[in-house]
Amino acid sequence: MDKYSNTKDSFWLKSGTLALAAIAGRVIGLLYRIPLTRILGDLGNNNYVCAFDIYYIVWLLSSFSLPLAVSKLIAEARVKGEDNYVREVLYAGFLYAAGLGLAASILMGILARTLTDTVLNTPNSIYALYSLVPALVIAALLGVLRGYFQGVGKMMQSAVSQVFEQVVNAFVSVFAAERLSAYAKTESLKAAYGAAGASLGTTIGGLASLCMLILFFVHEFRTALKGWKRIPWLDTKQMLLRIQATILPMLAASFFFSVNIALEQGMYKHLLADRLTADEIGMQWGVFSGKMKTILNFPIAVAAAIVAASMPEIAAAFSEKKEALAIKRSRDVWNATLRLSIFAVLMIIASSKAMPRLMFQDGTSLVWHLTCIGAPAILFYSWASVASGILQAAGHLKETVWHSAFALSLEAVSLYFLLKYTDLEIYGVLLTMTCFGLLAGILNQISCFRLFLKKRCVILVKKSKESWRHI
Repeated sequence: MDKYSNTKDSFWLKSGTLALAAIAGRVIGLLYRIPLTRILGDLGNNNYVCAFDIYYIVWLLSSFSLPLAVSKLIAEARVKGEDNYVREVLYAGFLYAAGLGLAASILMGILARTLTDTVLNTPNSIYALYSLVPALVIAALLGVLRGYFQGVGKMMQSAVSQVFEQVVNAFVSVFAAERLSAYAKTESLKAAYGAAGASLGTTIGGLASLCMLILFFVHEFRTALKGWKRIPWLDTKQMLLRIQATILPMLAASFFFSVNIALEQGMYKHLLADRLTADEIGMQWGVFSGKMKTILNFPIAVAAAIVAASMPEIAAAFSEKKEALAIKRSRDVWNATLRLSIFAVLMIIASSKAMPRLMFQDGTSLVWHLTCIGAPAILFYSWASVASGILQAAGHLKETVWHSAFALSLEAVSLYFLLKYTDLEIYGVLLTMTCFGLLAGILNQISCFRLFLKKRCVILVKKSKESWRHI
């Protein structure tokens, strides 16, 4: 029996654990966004979303790929029985995360004023962004530990830490937003201070989750720690390069998805500045990103969690040349996320008018029109996420990069013309966002079909050789 995992754990038990954690985390997120939205208002939501989008972009570019890269390398090492290699991955991963997270935090702090004022034209979000600066270091270290637990097949620790993070985040966000906004003397400052308090919850929640994972690690792997020896620098340097080589294609793919977020917000706020007032732009974007996206991101996050949990086993199957198993696992993940996404789309369309009123006390036509029209994006983004995850597990990372780059370039051109020459306004952003996910999903799926066709040919060749040997 593998000392790192229970062999009785099934593929779906492992994937389902993280999926349930994602569902629980998103439910908590939806629940605390209800009082938080009432405290912040649409202008405060605009400040909060602007700061969080900047943080999210920097996080994507710095540490988003760390859990996937660490879990993939560890899963491949376990397949080969190289336990020392697993320890080297973890050791180098911590060095990599600490350096990269610290550099990202310093850079975001230095560029905070430029990003909020010039790039996204939302100067009052500067306080919220400063609250998120320490979260980048915490998120990087969290990524290594979660990738380790997922790589060795222990999903429960990662799942519990995610739920705990959301619980702490919820309490701190609501409490801090209410307390800080009470000190403001104007509505503008109230929206700015409230957003800063809401952002503080992300930092404190991540810190609490990191402490929990450290306790889990020390408790469950203290026997491994007793024999821990310092890895020679030459080996650590080689491992850092290996991690970097694994992360870079994932980083490039996530870069275009992250630029997508800044592109939409930046173009919308700058191109409509001569037609709408700053408050009108802020309120529309607060509804679009603070309310509609909160609803749509729930099922997308669940699909992403299933992909993240499945990647180590799929990557291990590809690494062992078990083409049939890799194809089967990939098909299972695809079927599960497809059914989940279709169900979510239908449910959100059916309740698009009632859900925003129930959650945010907002019954305006704008929010439910956006929610109803944007619901299909759930299917497209989940589709793109699953296909991209399968390609990454198979080592075909460059293809996802080119697909995302192509989809982004088309989105930028179409969004410019829709905002400049039509009256669609925020609906133009929604349409181009949906088309981006659809195009990325189609291109990734085509590559998956080609990959599976090659793997099936390999399987047929193996079977034919075995048949000839029996003859």
